[in-house]
Amino acid sequence: MITVEVLGETTMTEVPTAGSYRIYGLSGKNVAAGVLADALTLNGANFILEISFELTSDCIGGDGWFEFGIDVFQQKSGSDEGFCLEIASQAYTKYEEERNLPPFVMECKDEGNGHFIKDVHTIHPKPIASPQCSGPNDCDLKYFYCPRDPGCVTYTMSAENVEVDVLDGNTIKAGDHIRLVVNGTTQIRTVPVDGSYRIYDIAGHNVVGGALSDAMTITSCVEEGCYFSVVVDFELPAEAFTPQGWMEFGLDVFQKSSGSDEGFCVEIANVAYVNYEETHPQPPPGFDTYCRDMGWGHFQKETIKEIIWDAKCVLEGN
Repeated sequence: MITVEVLGETTMTEVPTAGSYRIYGLSGKNVAAGVLADALTLNGANFILEISFELTSDCIGGDGWFEFGIDVFQQKSGSDEGFCLEIASQAYTKYEEERNLPPFVMECKDEGNGHFIKDVHTIHPKPIASPQCSGPNDCDLKYFYCPRDPGCVTYTMSAENVEVDVLDGNTIKAGDHIRLVVNGTTQIRTVPVDGSYRIYDIAGHNVVGGALSDAMTITSCVEEGCYFSVVVDFELPAEAFTPQGWMEFGLDVFQKSSGSDEGFCVEIANVAYVNYEETHPQPPPGFDTYCRDMGWGHFQKETIKEIIWDAKCVLEGN
């Protein structure tokens, strides 16, 4: 359940008794509706519109899109509009601003005090002053082996589960302190003394790195191999996010000096980014990996579609 409060100025002197309001989702579907008198309060030339409703999946789309609209009617049967506005995520707003058809314009100009004149002009979105907001998929993360990585032929570590702990927040955002934990199985029985690790952002920039011996432990060896854990603490940079609503970072583990002889490489991403990678027309060779994980750190050279696994996400701020 969310509550939307709209404050403004009006030419009305009393709340229309036959008035109503409607909430529309991203696709235009009716999400909620009610009697205007239950939601609108007048105070001289000022008004407050307060509506509570259940936010449904109809307001949320792929690629980080989020949008709903409020339409206020002064007469019965949904006629004589008082105003209509939309609330949207940055990703959806950017899409509307950049596409050509239909144009992102408004056909009336707000003169203030509830007065509008006919005037076609480009819409200039306004920010909403509000607490930090988060969508229902904010902590829904996935992981997968790094796409099109030729170094997978030297992989010796199978990543079997990934956990992302946000140590100081109740949402995932730039500047959060992250603890990344990767557990799995491996062929090797000791941590390589010359090994290292690196964290990359969505653009491939190096965020943090260090000696592998400071991050990796190997325990409980059996005939098939050993169990390992890699734990890395770092600050999530702004470069891990994009205006489209994507979030992604990668962990690359090397077994020899100078960042060579990869042990494994995984990427962690939100659903919006994974959906994009899986559905947009890929240039060759596509959203593929060049090796198949056979378990216990054994990899077979084979080009296959990326396999996506759920990553556990823990918001410590909650």
